[in-house]
Amino acid sequence: MFLGGAVAFAAVVLLTRIRAAGRNDVLAPFAVVAPSGDSLRSADLTGRVLLVNVWASWCAPCREELPGLDSLAATYDSSRVTFVALSDDVDGAAAREFLAVFGGTTHLRVGLGLGHLKARYRYPGLPFTMLVDPAGRIVRTWYGYGGAPQLAAVDSGIRRVAPGADSRKPIASAS
Repeated sequence: MFLGGAVAFAAVVLLTRIRAAGRNDVLAPFAVVAPSGDSLRSADLTGRVLLVNVWASWCAPCREELPGLDSLAATYDSSRVTFVALSDDVDGAAAREFLAVFGGTTHLRVGLGLGHLKARYRYPGLPFTMLVDPAGRIVRTWYGYGGAPQLAAVDSGIRRVAPGADSRKPIASAS
C-alpha cells in the first residue's frame, strides 16, 4: 500500500514540474552580460529554437543539470537551436567562480541575470527551463531537475519543434 502511494505522489510531483505553455506565452526579452563581458540578447537569437535555462551557483540541482544540457547542446546545429544558460545569482562573481570551476559550458550561451530573472520569468523554483519556438513562443517549461528522463523529455521537445536540427542519425524503426 505504501509503495503505491509513494509512486502516485512521485507522479503528481513530476506532473506539476512539467508544463505545456499556453498558446500566447511569449518569451520575455532578455539583455544580459555574458561572463566574458559581451552582451547576450534574446533579440540576437530570433528565428531559432531556444532552450533557456535559469540556474544559480548555489543551486545543487542546477549544478547537476548544466553538464547534461551542455552535452545535449553539442548534438544540435547551433544555428538552429541555441541553448542559453542564464545565471540568476545576485553576485556575478559567484556565477563566474562556479563557471570557472565547472568549466563545462562549451556549447551553452551563458548570461548573468544578476538576480533580475525571477521577476521577469516568474519561475517557481530553480532550475527553470523554457523551450521556445522560432516565433518566440514558450512551448514547454520544466522546473527542478529530474535527471536523465528530464533531459530525454527536453531532447524530445526540441526534436518536435526543430525537426532535423540535431546531428545524430535518426533511430531506425523496426520493421
